[in-house]
Amino acid sequence: MRARLAALVLVLGTSLPAEALTLNRPFGNVSVDASYDDHISGRSDPEVELYPSGNADWRGSLSVGGGTDMTFDDRWGLYVGARLRGFRYQQYSDFSGVVGTGTVELFGYDLPLGVDAFLSYGYSTDGSQGQSHTTALNFEKPLGNRLTAILAGGQYWHQTSSTGLSNRGPFSDGGIRLSLPSRTNLTALISLMGRDYDYGREDRILSTSLSLSQRLWKGTYLRASYRRDQATSNEPGRTFPGNSVMLGTSYYF
Repeated sequence: MRARLAALVLVLGTSLPAEALTLNRPFGNVSVDASYDDHISGRSDPEVELYPSGNADWRGSLSVGGGTDMTFDDRWGLYVGARLRGFRYQQYSDFSGVVGTGTVELFGYDLPLGVDAFLSYGYSTDGSQGQSHTTALNFEKPLGNRLTAILAGGQYWHQTSSTGLSNRGPFSDGGIRLSLPSRTNLTALISLMGRDYDYGREDRILSTSLSLSQRLWKGTYLRASYRRDQATSNEPGRTFPGNSVMLGTSYYF
């Protein structure tokens, strides 16, 4: 880990923290949400295939997680966390299930040019049919008091027991986050996701999304989002648009 940290700080042009890690108070959270997708897109649940038009469904989700921040100094730190999420589709109940996720993230604040950076690795599994690995590098740059520019990219790998459906691909995001009065954040993103399957199919999903997070009171947040997808594929019948909306709440303790 320290070798990877050294490589990152070399790229960003700042010094390696010399202090030992300081463990901060652990925290937890509970989230509940409901979503509607007019094409079951599989972006959140990698075992779900991309379906043609007409396969719309509602999904309910409950997740419980926790983690802790460990800091080197006032600039560098490390986050370690885990989450267990259960979800159920109203019509396509075969896609319902439980997924466990673990995340390790190295973060640095106020780096050269005023950039904040986040380097993360995530592992998720449903305990039986599939598992996923994700690496990502995110940059955030404040543009004044209320506006933040966001640029992110990474790679994911998904292995599954379903023949030929293991897949991998790059992803990237770019956008802005606007801090509004009344403890509200509004984020707009453009995203591109690749998905290359073992049996030769290649999908590309271009998405635009708008999400809102509002702090209702201490530790409690209202979340809402809308996403528009345009999927293209080298396999006939899998090029189509899609829409997804979500409403939920999260409580941190």
